[in-house]
Amino acid sequence: MARLNMVERFFRDITTERLRRGVFTSVRELVTAIDKYVAHHNKEPKPFIWTKSARDILQGVIRANSRLSSKQNATRHLTRAGTRPVDDQAPPRKQEKPQAVSLKGRW
Repeated sequence: MARLNMVERFFRDITTERLRRGVFTSVRELVTAIDKYVAHHNKEPKPFIWTKSARDILQGVIRANSRLSSKQNATRHLTRAGTRPVDDQAPPRKQEKPQAVSLKGRW
């Protein structure tokens, strides 16, 4: 999961720092801009360092899997109308009145 986050972060950075700021009239210009960004980014690489042990990571995966499984099982027990059986329903929520918001002084 952490490596995937690092990849997503890299693509976010290249998008915000280089691609959205540029104007590219051809695919070749776009590819050149990406290559230059990657070359600049790799001048001072920062290695990814695992902060958790493999055991901790696997335990987290097991916990997440069990939570997802229990949620999936709960949705399987819905009635045809899309509601839970009466004994499983949560008490109805109290309706709150919307509050007026003043924008005075914020502009």
